Amino acid sequence: MLTLARAHRVVSSRLALQSLATRCKTTTGIVGLPVDEDARTTLGEHYAKVLEAITVIPESAVYRQSVEKTVKHRLAALQTGAEDEELEQQFGRQLEEEIKIMKDELKLIPKMAEWRPWEVPEDYKIKVMEEKDIQEALGAAK
Repeated sequence: MLTLARAHRVVSSRLALQSLATRCKTTTGIVGLPVDEDARTTLGEHYAKVLEAITVIPESAVYRQSVEKTVKHRLAALQTGAEDEELEQQFGRQLEEEIKIMKDELKLIPKMAEWRPWEVPEDYKIKVMEEKDIQEALGAAK
């Protein structure tokens, strides 16, 4: 026999399941970028890898400072326990996109270490051009 209390529990359970089902992401809507069922953990792991990898870059390099500041800020946001949707709103992208960006950053860091763009030779001269000089240069190129 179905009592009122049991009926209430059944309805509550179904509503909870429906709510959970509507919150489960089935697609990112981006071709080639699958849903990561454990995006928060994956993203946290990638943030840690980036923070470790960036240590090969000198502390004085603006590139390192920028990467560390951004990653630490987003890692702190990730650790607040905010809902995925809130984080995605804050980051301006889906967590899966952020994971891909961190994977790309991990590929870029060794290249930046090799290229060393923060090192400019002392005798390097930058030609400063006025707008009229640029217009003349563009006109001569035609």
